Amino acid sequence: REGFDDPLALFSRSLAAHGDIVRLRFGRHFYYLLNDPEAIHRVLVENHRNYKKSRYHLGMERVMGQGLVTSDGDFWRRARRLAQPAFHRERIAAMVAVMRDATRALVERLTRAEGETLQLDDALRGLTFRIVCRALFGAEVEGEVDDYGRAAIFASDFANRPYYLPAWVPTADNRE
Repeated sequence: REGFDDPLALFSRSLAAHGDIVRLRFGRHFYYLLNDPEAIHRVLVENHRNYKKSRYHLGMERVMGQGLVTSDGDFWRRARRLAQPAFHRERIAAMVAVMRDATRALVERLTRAEGETLQLDDALRGLTFRIVCRALFGAEVEGEVDDYGRAAIFASDFANRPYYLPAWVPTADNRE
């Protein structure tokens, strides 16, 4: 339960107790926590074909369809090549202003809300969505932020389920 309630504390304690590579068990699933640059390079670059994306991506695939974020293997490789130009150093540097402006706007909004109770995770999820849409697509998405938040929460909840019903089963979640 601690992995859901306070993951940073669990990760910090696990790394301190067991070193830079830690295997964690959540239910019947095992996850590996890597804090060693060489191990991370091996997984993400040298040997990526041996690793699959987490269960979280199954929920994201239900929301977003199959694409760069949700796929593995040859499909991912093709999508990554198509997206590569957006991630060149110069393009990333140009996105800094978008990130800065969106973050400042959120800080100003939070400052104006002093004394109010706010859902910080909702605010940060919205910030991420605004930055991605502005930086990568040049799109303003104020009206869609709540829809995105619901979709992200669905994907997270979906990933944490002990079982999945096929999309054609008319549950409330599947209908949504």
